[in-house]
Amino acid sequence: MRRILLTALLLALSAAALADEMSVPISDGSPAGSPLENKGVCRLSETGTEMRSRPLWTVGNISRKPIVAYVETLVVRYSSGLTTEMTRNWEFFSHPNIMGPGEEITLPDGRSPTIAPDPNGAPGNSSASVRPACEAYARWVQFLDGTVFGDPKYAEELLKVRAATYAALLHLGDVYTNQGLERFDEALHKPVQPPEVDTYIDHLRRYEKEHGVQATAEKLQLHIKIAEERSKLMH
Repeated sequence: MRRILLTALLLALSAAALADEMSVPISDGSPAGSPLENKGVCRLSETGTEMRSRPLWTVGNISRKPIVAYVETLVVRYSSGLTTEMTRNWEFFSHPNIMGPGEEITLPDGRSPTIAPDPNGAPGNSSASVRPACEAYARWVQFLDGTVFGDPKYAEELLKVRAATYAALLHLGDVYTNQGLERFDEALHKPVQPPEVDTYIDHLRRYEKEHGVQATAEKLQLHIKIAEERSKLMH
């Protein structure tokens, strides 16, 4: 009997949790002439103690030119009127993959910052509540030919990380060329600053586990070669 009651309670709680979640379509608030098209849904959850969203966000290249990088912002508005912003940087400066015309990228089902409702504010189910919304904005886009769309201020952080990443790749390449595989392997596993660069270098560490240190050194050299060919895109 206790097991039956416990199961019933869990099912009731699950049903309540699902009832609190709503799907809101992502609308595109990008300026006219944007080369990007945004679509998808945000799954919003609003309770008495927290508000959170889980966007499933697809971005498409509707221009005629390949894209190397972009910066977008997703603004989520809850029924209480509170909002959160999520910025996504898509960067393939040193990768052979780029975003060709007509291609789409579906970003992983992420989770926006959880916020606590203002205890003095209007609750979500009050007469003062507003319509929940999710709106995406294309802030800055860089094409393979070096031209850009949008306000360059939104690219400052991306370009800063790009320069630091390129420097880290060159350092690893120098270690491999002048000191050999063993020293390269040691350097590869040393933490790198800032954290965004270390996250990028981590894809080489994972590659090494599957393919070995020699193949990883060759992959590194490919990244450096591509970055050198696209050096005009550094600024």
